[in-house]
Amino acid sequence: MKIYQKILIGLALFLLLFFATIHIYSAYYLEDQIKNSLVNEINGNSDGKYQFNISKLNLSFINRTISLGEISFKTTESAVQKLNVDLKSISLSGIDLSQLLFKREISIGRILIDNPSIQLRRDASESTGSNAETLIQRAAEASSSVLSNIVIPEVVISKFDLQLYRETELTPYLSFSNSVLTLYDVSLNEASLTGSYPFEHSSGAFRNIEYYPESGLYSIRGSSAEFSSITQTASADSLLLTPLLEPRSFFNTVGYRTDRMTGSLTSVQLDGFDLNAFLNRGILVSENLFLREPELFLFRNKNYPRRENRSGKPLPQEMLLELGIPVMIDVVTIEGATVRYSEIAENAENSGYIEFTQLDARLLNTTNIDSLIEKNSSWSMDATTRVMDNGELDVSFQFPLNEDYHTINGRLKQMNATDLNHALEPIASVRIESGNISTLRFEMRMGKTEAVGFLEVIYDDLKISVLDVETGDKNIRSRITSFLANHLKIKKDNVADDPRMGTVSYQREPEKSFFNYWWKSLRTGLKTSIGIDD
Repeated sequence: MKIYQKILIGLALFLLLFFATIHIYSAYYLEDQIKNSLVNEINGNSDGKYQFNISKLNLSFINRTISLGEISFKTTESAVQKLNVDLKSISLSGIDLSQLLFKREISIGRILIDNPSIQLRRDASESTGSNAETLIQRAAEASSSVLSNIVIPEVVISKFDLQLYRETELTPYLSFSNSVLTLYDVSLNEASLTGSYPFEHSSGAFRNIEYYPESGLYSIRGSSAEFSSITQTASADSLLLTPLLEPRSFFNTVGYRTDRMTGSLTSVQLDGFDLNAFLNRGILVSENLFLREPELFLFRNKNYPRRENRSGKPLPQEMLLELGIPVMIDVVTIEGATVRYSEIAENAENSGYIEFTQLDARLLNTTNIDSLIEKNSSWSMDATTRVMDNGELDVSFQFPLNEDYHTINGRLKQMNATDLNHALEPIASVRIESGNISTLRFEMRMGKTEAVGFLEVIYDDLKISVLDVETGDKNIRSRITSFLANHLKIKKDNVADDPRMGTVSYQREPEKSFFNYWWKSLRTGLKTSIGIDD
C-alpha cells in the first residue's frame, strides 16, 4: 500500500471518528444543553407571566437540521392576557452553523411549524395592542441576548388553529382551523420585531372561519380566506351573515326599530392588492374588487318604538370619507346580487317587501385619500337590476367626493304594475288592480337637506283599491275611497305623446338612512305623476 493511500485512509478514519464524536456529544449532551438553555433563557425574561417548555430537541450537524417536538407556551395566572400555544413540532433546516459560531447570527433555509393550536383570552381592562407590544418587546430582548440576527428565507405554519376569547366568554369570538401561513425572507432582530412586520412577503389560507360580534346578535362565517403578497391577490369564499335570534327575540332584545339582516356572498376577490401597504401603513389599495352573488335581506318591524336620541345618518360620500382607513380601489364589480327589504308597518301583522334581483353594478374611483380626490373627485356607480324580478331598472349614481350632494338618474322598462302589490298591500294598504308601466325615468339631485328633480312614468289602465288597515281587505268604506281615488284623483293613463311630469321635492329626515331618503324622494315624484297630491 502506497503512502498516499495510507494517508487518505487515515484521514477518512479521523473524519469518521470526528463526526461520530460530534454525533454522540450532540445526542447525549449538546441537545439537552441547547434545549435547557433555550427554555431557561425564554422563561427568564417572562417575569413569571408565562411558561415555555420543549419536550424534545434533535440536532443533526450532517443534515444541518434542528427539530423541536411537543412545544408549549402558557401564560400564568399573574398574566393579564391569557395565551396558550401548543405545537406538535418545529423543524429548522438548511442551518449555517458557521454564522452561528462566528457572528452570533442564525441563517436558516426553512422553518416548518406543524399543527399549532393557539388560544388567546382578551382582558377588557387592557388593550390587545399594548399586550402584544409587551410580548413582542420581551421576545426581542430574549433573542437579542443570544443572537444578533436571524435570517430565514421561508417560514411555514401548517395546519394551525386559532381561538380568540373575550374576557368572560366560553365560546371564542374569532376562530379558524386547519390553516396555512407562509412568510418569506424573514429577518428577526430587535429592530424588526419592534418596527414593521419582519418579512418581505406572505401568503396564507384560513379555513372554517367564525366571528361573533360583541353585540351578540349575529355570526359571520366563511369557508376559506386566502391571500398572497406575491401575486397581490386576496379572496374569501362562502361568507354568511346570520342572526343568532329569531325575529321576535331579536327585536325584543334590541328594543327599538332597526334592520335585522341576513346575508351571504359566494366570493369576494381583490386583484392588484398591495398587502404590504395594508400591513405596514394601514392603507387598502387594490385595482379591482369583485363581489359575486351577494344577497342581503333586511327586515324591520315598525311595531317597536323608534330609537331615542337618534343621530344623523351619513350620506354615501360621508360614509366613504369617514371610513377610518385610507382606501383606493379602482373598480368595484358586483355580479348577480339580490337585495330584499321587508317591513311590518305600524299596527300591522303581515310584512310587505320590495326586491331587486339580478343586480349587476360597477363602481369607479372608490377612494377617501385627499391627494387622490384632488386629482379626481368623481365617485360613480352604474347598476342594472330587476324590480320584483320583473321590470328592468338601469340606474346611474354620481357622488362628487368634494361636494355635499349626489345625483341619481334611472330608467325602468316595461313592467306589470300589479307586481308592486307585495309592497303596497301590507305597507300602504293599497292594491293595484290593474296597470301597465311602459317606462319610468327620473333624475334627482340629493342635497344634504333636500332632494329635487323630476319623474316621468308612462302607463295605462291604472286602477287601485284602498284596503281596510285592520283586515287588509275591502269593505264599504274602502270601496267608496277607492272609487273616489280612481275617478277624482288617480289619472288612469299617462301617454307618451303628452306626458304628465312628476315633481321630486322632499325634505330629508337626517336620522334615517340614505336608502330611505332615496325612496321617499322618488315617491314624491311618483305621486305627483299619477295625480296624487299630499
